Amino acid sequence: MKKFVFLSMIIIILISCNDDNDSSLIKFEGYTMTDNVGSYFGTIDSSDWTHDASWNTTEKALFSDYSTYTDAYTMNPGAIVYPAYPNPAVFGIFWIQTTKPSSMMMKIRILDYKWKTIISLDSITNPSFAFDLTTAPVNRDSLFRVYYMLVRNDSCFLKGHGDLSVERDL
Repeated sequence: MKKFVFLSMIIIILISCNDDNDSSLIKFEGYTMTDNVGSYFGTIDSSDWTHDASWNTTEKALFSDYSTYTDAYTMNPGAIVYPAYPNPAVFGIFWIQTTKPSSMMMKIRILDYKWKTIISLDSITNPSFAFDLTTAPVNRDSLFRVYYMLVRNDSCFLKGHGDLSVERDL
């Protein structure tokens, strides 16, 4: 009986241990609230819309060319990604604005709550652009995750993520 209990405990421990690269561990929780012009109000998620020092394998895999870039964040020449607005996006349309040299491009991946990429764009050069999530699958008050990279030539100057709340009547 003691062997059975011991073996059962080992199995439970092994089953409960998950790989850090498992996307199911990455939860979309919290978001920075912004109004229609991008001003903060309400809650601020300190992990959103900043520089992510590291990404796990699952996050890196969102960008097929991720490994071709060197991390040049320490040489960051004034690259900033501002929080998406409005957030929550009541009608599913939101804006992202950046400050960056014109030689930098932005890469974006937007994931839904099932960890499915619903928008994938590379070579964005405009400093401000809108996204329409009105047809994206949502649960009531769904969160989406935006992953982004600011790149130039072979260098990544900024990488990060931000969460966006889309509120629609279902």
